[in-house]
Amino acid sequence: RLLLIQARVHWRSGQVAASIPVFKQSIALSSTLGEQGYETRVDAMTLLGASLSAIGLLDEGLEVFDELLQICARTNDRLHEVAVLLNRFFVWLPRGDYEKVRVESERALVLCRENCFGSLECMITNNLGEVSLLAGDWASAERYAS
Repeated sequence: RLLLIQARVHWRSGQVAASIPVFKQSIALSSTLGEQGYETRVDAMTLLGASLSAIGLLDEGLEVFDELLQICARTNDRLHEVAVLLNRFFVWLPRGDYEKVRVESERALVLCRENCFGSLECMITNNLGEVSLLAGDWASAERYAS
């Protein structure tokens, strides 16, 4: 967990590239701990995917997110699945793929409603409104705003 915290300090300080090797160390170490390391591992992987994407390594970021979605499916981890779906916008927005942002955000919204993740539901609805505006889809933006 200390490595994860150290990597997050880099991330929050705007030192995204410096966070990447520390996230990788955190993932490697937490992977050896089995179930006890699960939360640290998936949190570090989520942030690694976002970090890689944020510095332009979109394919590498997507690979991390894809692996993480497989882990979430295997473990029936809906909360982290929502987090991954939301963080994949780091891959889709730079590519201008608003449709993938919308589809994955809608999937996350369904998961939130099925699992009573109310605060995340509000955040996702707001994000969907903003993405709709970016895509020039005023009707959808208005629907999400109401």
